[in-house]
Amino acid sequence: MGAIYRREIGAFFTSSIAYVFLAVFYSITGFMLSMENLAGGATNLMTVFTTMFIISIFMIPVLTMRLFSEEKKQRTEQGLLTAPVSLTGIVLGKYFAALTIYVIAAAVVFFYGVLLSLFGTVAWMTLLSNFIAIVLVGAAFIGCRRHCLPADVPARGHAGEPYSGSVAPEAAHLSELLHKIL
Repeated sequence: MGAIYRREIGAFFTSSIAYVFLAVFYSITGFMLSMENLAGGATNLMTVFTTMFIISIFMIPVLTMRLFSEEKKQRTEQGLLTAPVSLTGIVLGKYFAALTIYVIAAAVVFFYGVLLSLFGTVAWMTLLSNFIAIVLVGAAFIGCRRHCLPADVPARGHAGEPYSGSVAPEAAHLSELLHKIL
């Protein structure tokens, strides 16, 4: 499992996936922090955590779609499946690699907390508990990514690329769920 984990972390940072994910995550949460907290001088990070949750819905597919589709695209799945690693080890290695990238992105709230402590008192236990909650939500999203989609959504995007159709099916599924609720 450790070898699969190291290989996947390397693959995330060798390709542009991790950089794009982190850049989008940091820029949207940073924008919300500057608009809601820095402009008003407030130390409540509720808006930032809400934004992180919404970003997770749309950006986690970018992380998870490449995990097994790249193996198929590069025709390395047979080598991976015949490696001296169990199937559970393969799945857990890929899962923890995606979760590591997500935790790196979510850890920015501690920097935001230090920044906001210059303006007032930050509720550090609330920040820590919200961080744990957002990491657990992200872990659940990463873990059930393939099971949460409707059966008719294709696993790959347009033109055979795993990323091109990753966000649109999530948005369609989210709007369908909201329509049923409302």
